[in-house]
Amino acid sequence: MRENALDFFKNIDKNATAYLVTASLDIWVKPFAEHFNFGYISTEAKFVNGKFAGDFATRNCNGPEKVTRIKRTIDLTRFDKTIAFGDTSGDKPMLEWADEGYFKFFH
Repeated sequence: MRENALDFFKNIDKNATAYLVTASLDIWVKPFAEHFNFGYISTEAKFVNGKFAGDFATRNCNGPEKVTRIKRTIDLTRFDKTIAFGDTSGDKPMLEWADEGYFKFFH
């Protein structure tokens, strides 16, 4: 994790609502998101009989799917503005959708 990103996360207004939106699997994103008191939207791991099946339970949360999942998960009428940060081509639809989108902001 980039140090300046961690500093940014630590200094987010405690009254702000923040989500980590990622194609990464929920099984490793959840502890990170909870540590920073973020919500999270991610690709969900598939489990069969309590064991990771090596597959996804949901569509990969990447590209246009990020925007679809944000709209499905978050009541956007509660907010005046959406701000998104990303650093891969899979983030571009989300960055274009957001009111403010920042590409490679933490690089």
